[in-house]
Amino acid sequence: MEIFKKESNNNLIDILEVSIGELEELKSSKNSKYVVNKPFCIKFNLKGFEYSITIPSNFKSDGCTCGYDVGYAWLFHDYLYKMNTIDSYLTTKSIIRYKADKIMIDIIDYELSNTDNILNKFKLNINKYGLLIAMNIPFLSNILQNIWDKKETPKILTS
Repeated sequence: MEIFKKESNNNLIDILEVSIGELEELKSSKNSKYVVNKPFCIKFNLKGFEYSITIPSNFKSDGCTCGYDVGYAWLFHDYLYKMNTIDSYLTTKSIIRYKADKIMIDIIDYELSNTDNILNKFKLNINKYGLLIAMNIPFLSNILQNIWDKKETPKILTS
């Protein structure tokens, strides 16, 4: 288990704790590329309240859409896109797509600050800036919103 407190005020969340689970690559699945064998969990502060995201065993993911499957921010992002919620001590809170995207960016920042591997830093930055561009170009932002609303990846991103 890693423990880390961010010093930056530019982030939506301050990551407190990360528990990295176990991910298995699926060789014969058409729609899913990975399955979680051991849960992943992240605890963070958001506007003064502590929340967590726990990705349970058997959750399936298609990997990082239009990016690299490096780190685990993309896995939390896939989970948020499917579930639309984060958990607090007493309740589950719905979130909007923009916050799910910002949480992915903040997790990528966490990953960048905790790796010395130059190739992984390069790939993480491609994922981060690809998402930032997609969030700010109306056509691409509309695609993200459609994914959020329909809970599926459009064919334009999978072909």
